[in-house]
Amino acid sequence: MKLAVISDLHFSRENNTTLPSRSGKYADIFLLRVVKRLNRYIKPDAVFIGGDLIDAPKAPDAMALLGELKQIIDMLDAPVIVIPGNHDPEPDIFYTVFERPPAFLDVQGVRLLPFIDPPAPGYNATRQDDAIQSMRRFAEEAGGPSVTLQHVPLFKPETSPSPYNYTNCQEIIEVMKSAGVKASISGHYHKGFSAVKCDGFYAATAPACCEKPFRFMLADINAAGVMTTQLQQLGIPAERACTDWHVHSHFAYCAENMSFSATADLAKLFGLENLAICEHGRHLLMSSDDYRYGKYFEKGLRGIDIIDRMPEFLKAMQTFPANQFLLGLELECDASGSPVLLPGRDLTLDVKLGAVHYMPPLDCYDAVKNEFLRQTKALLDHQVNILAHPFRIFRRSGLPVPAELFSVVADMLKETSTAAEINFHTNDPEPEFFAICAEKGVKIALGSDSHNLYEIGEFYAHFEFIDKLGISAEQLFNVRDLSH
Repeated sequence: MKLAVISDLHFSRENNTTLPSRSGKYADIFLLRVVKRLNRYIKPDAVFIGGDLIDAPKAPDAMALLGELKQIIDMLDAPVIVIPGNHDPEPDIFYTVFERPPAFLDVQGVRLLPFIDPPAPGYNATRQDDAIQSMRRFAEEAGGPSVTLQHVPLFKPETSPSPYNYTNCQEIIEVMKSAGVKASISGHYHKGFSAVKCDGFYAATAPACCEKPFRFMLADINAAGVMTTQLQQLGIPAERACTDWHVHSHFAYCAENMSFSATADLAKLFGLENLAICEHGRHLLMSSDDYRYGKYFEKGLRGIDIIDRMPEFLKAMQTFPANQFLLGLELECDASGSPVLLPGRDLTLDVKLGAVHYMPPLDCYDAVKNEFLRQTKALLDHQVNILAHPFRIFRRSGLPVPAELFSVVADMLKETSTAAEINFHTNDPEPEFFAICAEKGVKIALGSDSHNLYEIGEFYAHFEFIDKLGISAEQLFNVRDLSH
């Protein structure tokens, strides 16, 4: 049974200046990033939210903040247990927002026992007698291993560096041992600690999700009650320092919550080396209706009413330091092969992405493949640095991805010194294509294709992808490659 544990978000409208290590201002973004990763890739059997969801329980907006987090938690595909911590409102108030957990939850043969225990001095806790006896009863009745879930760490003294524990931990542990409870999982201690053996049971604490590198925990419990833990982090490991080549802004019609200031903050928090704002070129030149329905494709810009937002976009970019973002555009071509840009405009771009976003109605699959190659060649002829999400258009058109074109496109990229972008935004890149690219010496670019702030530098899948293919850091497209 795999349990995901998220704890100590400390969500607030502004960061707590007395505790600068906490980035609670973006806790909703961190939580959404975790939820999306869990749902798409990790797929846990259950999720435990271990308390301290907000930072100031008496603040006027406390309930509104909890409500915003609940909307994100409700997206989880797995059963969820949510408990309050010492920074949350009292349980009776807290559970007007969240569903109060049951006395126990059986998941994949493991019984989860959540506890909401009263606080004790020194940021400790105490488990009351009736809760201890219910723990005993429900654990003894379980058909498999039981695990207690609580906010404050519960462990055998001297087996963990945590300064926080239960005032009556020895009594609780004795009952746990006699009732067959196999593990204890908590939050509260921001450094966290991985599974430790505590005289017959395991104890672990998830680190604070609001502090760098923004971690959560995965706990695996087998049928014998043996628990192992693994930490996941939202920030990019220092040894993976890299550039996100594909981030959008609020100027994109398809953007959700993007802003330049938040993008700058999150790029730094997540540990990106560089970040490129590559806005859709056509979004800056036309209405949302013209952009959506491909009216520009057959006649180019002659077929639409120009709405030129490019000066506004460039002015907004200039409000940030020159080295804060790389300036780019995501370009595409019309039916004639011309880029969808106003002619004669003098643009000093750091990077150009090329993308095939639209396919006209065609009679047969071979015609679609030929049209894809034609558009790809046109983009490369206009010297784009990166081919964005190669072959995604086939998936979006409900067509099989043509493996017979992998080597053809890789040769085109090699000839023009263009990188191929690994992109998981509504997309699953083709390993075979990127293996061919790497073999031919084509550079590989990492792009989040961010339309939502949680996506910025979200390279969890990218790193797994390149590791499986044996693609090294030297094969990744970087800022130095822009000069070639």
